[in-house]
Amino acid sequence: MSAKAYALIENTGKIFCSEFLGDEWASVPMRGDIGSFFTWAEALKHLDQRHNESGKLAGIKLLLLHETMSVVFLNEISNQLNCLDADDWHLYPMDWLLAWQGSSGDVDAKWINQVLLPNLQKPRQAVLLDDYSHAVEGADHSKEQELLAQCLGLGEKLGISEKEIIRLKKENDILRRKLSSQPSRLNDELVNTYLSCVFNNYWGHVKPDDHAVMTRQLNKPELRSPIKEPSDKMIGRVTLEIKRLPLDQVDYIKYLCKSITSFAPSIICRHPFEFLLECTE
Repeated sequence: MSAKAYALIENTGKIFCSEFLGDEWASVPMRGDIGSFFTWAEALKHLDQRHNESGKLAGIKLLLLHETMSVVFLNEISNQLNCLDADDWHLYPMDWLLAWQGSSGDVDAKWINQVLLPNLQKPRQAVLLDDYSHAVEGADHSKEQELLAQCLGLGEKLGISEKEIIRLKKENDILRRKLSSQPSRLNDELVNTYLSCVFNNYWGHVKPDDHAVMTRQLNKPELRSPIKEPSDKMIGRVTLEIKRLPLDQVDYIKYLCKSITSFAPSIICRHPFEFLLECTE
């Protein structure tokens, strides 16, 4: 890989940036940290500013490893890359790559730079749809078989065995059935946990009585004293959980967030959850 090359890797809710330095990959701090709670648009903008060329990202090799890939994300990232004139980019689902490398998923920047990225130095221009359930939802049997055949062909290019792809498909099918059987309403404990992660000092702005009214809970939550703010690890985990919820449940959380910001205008939404303040149709 002789051209300038960067990788953006999403892992546990954070986005990491690495640069290829001729014979090895090295982490690039963003906001002063190795791994930050960026949106993909912000991460690409940061990379564009770092590169600081009039041609934007044209001629730059980009490896993009995404954690929760979907058709919507593919459309969004394609548009963002087009705006930055990126013409040599490669998109991969992180969980497929971790399975390919036999990793449990608990990885750090060092492992990504020394193990994962070197194995992707000669990628093909291909996109693997790990979110298989989104692709086949509503499709008839013949269409599903066609999509599966495409995944098998793309998996072969990455060295992922047919057996492994079939196994991942079965897991996705099971997960899809579980999600489809979930009620639209989240249980109270999850709502309490999510909102305390979404907003800084949530319980300092919203009293338990008011919280119960806005979330339609019969009983106000019992808070432990002292109230502790969630850790970065907890925030990352909850970010992923919310993104993987059925759309109607995500819309319900967005509705609650809108109600809460109207009730407590001074409350601050944590950066990873700003997508919850977007308008819903």
